[in-house]
Amino acid sequence: MGVTFFEDEEIFDFVNREMEGVILSDEPTTGLALNQLEKSLKFEDEKFTQATELTPLINKLSGLWTNKSSSLEEQRETNRPSPLAKHLHERFALGFFEEPKHGLYKSNVMKFANDNSQNIYRYYRKFLEQPENIWMDAELFEKALAGWMAPNNLRFEALERLEAAYSNFKAETDHLSHEYNLRVYDINRRFEARFENLRRVLDNKNSTDTKKSYDEIDDLMSSINEEMPALFEEQRNALDDVIYRNETAKEKLQVYFSKTMETILSQSHETNKDDDLAKNSFAIRRIKEHAKAISLAKQAVRKAFD
Repeated sequence: MGVTFFEDEEIFDFVNREMEGVILSDEPTTGLALNQLEKSLKFEDEKFTQATELTPLINKLSGLWTNKSSSLEEQRETNRPSPLAKHLHERFALGFFEEPKHGLYKSNVMKFANDNSQNIYRYYRKFLEQPENIWMDAELFEKALAGWMAPNNLRFEALERLEAAYSNFKAETDHLSHEYNLRVYDINRRFEARFENLRRVLDNKNSTDTKKSYDEIDDLMSSINEEMPALFEEQRNALDDVIYRNETAKEKLQVYFSKTMETILSQSHETNKDDDLAKNSFAIRRIKEHAKAISLAKQAVRKAFD
């Protein structure tokens, strides 16, 4: 048996029939909506009157060809949702139940979740207002309250945070390296200055005072011998300081990385469910609506206490 694909127009016609005269809980009952409701009620009254008038005749006729069990079976068939309705309801519930691996029906209904020129989103809202589906809307509200975000967005956001943390670490270590290089350069220049003085004395062939020249060389050599350990110690201290500060920055990065990864893993326990919900354009729009309502409510509370 092949897959049945419901065309867009087929969905539009079905939804328009289903939404005729329907007013959602947050829609005004005035103007056009009220007229639609009145027409719907009038139509229902007329159907009821006609049914009341015809009931005796129908009962007599039905008794000739049918029995009670067959009429119950017909009632069950009448109440059973059509394949298109079943398909739409399955798509609306995506993210709450596991998606069938081999579905019998397909359509492009998801692309109309944000299309206000059609009745499809209102039909989705009607679906949520059914007593057996109210819990879905409650869950979507809780997700909006908790600032829920699609798993892919969460993962990208976590990656961006880690990249920013690493950039800070790299900038800090680059600064440390630069600072260390400046200190070592200064130390090396002081070494070099001593050797340049020694070379100048040794190259001074015009000196007539051999004793003075010897004493100057001896003083310079002694000075270098005395200062060399201190210069090496200063260089080692500079390096130790860089290593300590670099280790501190590294540990901070590792702790941040570990905590961020824990957050990602904890949020990935229900990855499949949340991934499916992220594919449900109707649910995402509803979460955004709840988030906006929550934000307005918070603003109202703040203004009340100002």
